Amino acid sequence: RDSIFAIVEIYVSLKSNSLNKKDTI
Repeated sequence: RDSIFAIVEIYVSLKSNSLNKKDTI
């Protein structure tokens, strides 16, 4: 379960970073 949460957290962070980049551009 810990590994799944870790993967989800990473996915969310990457997705949020992508949105931030889009907002910046």
